[in-house]
Amino acid sequence: MGFGMTEVTELLSLWRNIARASSDVKHISLARIEDFELRIEELQTAKRTLERLTDRCPGSQRSECPILDELVDLRGFI
Repeated sequence: MGFGMTEVTELLSLWRNIARASSDVKHISLARIEDFELRIEELQTAKRTLERLTDRCPGSQRSECPILDELVDLRGFI
């Protein structure tokens, strides 16, 4: 489910604790869901950008490449 080691340790501790509150477990899970939503949003943005650049790329034997140009211009890749 994508939990990190810290979260797994926390969840195991809660599992062992019979006096635990399920709200503590739910809080950890909700935080993981928020992280997933952020990562999904970031991936969707990256996908749209790559699709836009790929559409502009001629895919020919010429050296022009908007994908590489974008990496150099926006990301400081090179």
